[in-house]
Amino acid sequence: MPPQPPYGPPPGPPYGPQQPPYGWYPPPYGWYPPPQPPPQSGLAVASMVIGILSWVFVCFYGFPGILAVILGHMARSQIRAGTHRGEGMAIAGLILGYIAAAGAAMFLLYVVIASTLA
Repeated sequence: MPPQPPYGPPPGPPYGPQQPPYGWYPPPYGWYPPPQPPPQSGLAVASMVIGILSWVFVCFYGFPGILAVILGHMARSQIRAGTHRGEGMAIAGLILGYIAAAGAAMFLLYVVIASTLA
């Protein structure tokens, strides 16, 4: 007596060869997808956020402004290298940081002069 064939459907695709969906055409030969833009610079985001916060937390005597300037320059070097994007945020952080640091320096200068004259 010959062996009994196994139960179930035969191996292979269940409904034969599949067709692509309606309206879909394969890409032409030599076609490549468009290049992805570089990632957003986290340093630029941090520079802008800390530059904004340096106006809120003026009581730290310009330290957040200095930090925003440092991060802004580091972000600009990444952006110039072409590995990241976010030029506008880096510049915003630089401007806000420089203004906050200058304001803190003028305030400290005023305090020193007022304390020596009193």
